[in-house]
Amino acid sequence: MEMTPLISINIVTHNELKYLSACIGSILSQTYKNIEIFLVDNASYDETIEVIKKNHHQIKIISNRENLGYTGGHNKAIKISNGDFFLPINPDVTLESTYIENMVKAINTDERFGMA
Repeated sequence: MEMTPLISINIVTHNELKYLSACIGSILSQTYKNIEIFLVDNASYDETIEVIKKNHHQIKIISNRENLGYTGGHNKAIKISNGDFFLPINPDVTLESTYIENMVKAINTDERFGMA
């Protein structure tokens, strides 16, 4: 039986607003819809938080007062994520529309798979 796991997508950013529109657009256009999205802002001084709050209500924002780095940011998001699987991505990444669907299909081919 195929499962439809919740995929937690975590984006860690620091002053990378210029990339976020394409990144978030590619996430929202996924054919696989059982996702939650976290944006971890590592003390950006651009308008990242304001723009995301205004345009993307479905994204959960974690606003850090200091730059915790890539790993520190993802670890913070993973702690509060509800996902069965986690997809950590950079803000300058764009995903093909079937990326997550294909990843879940691969995971579903063998119960021993825990990551892709």
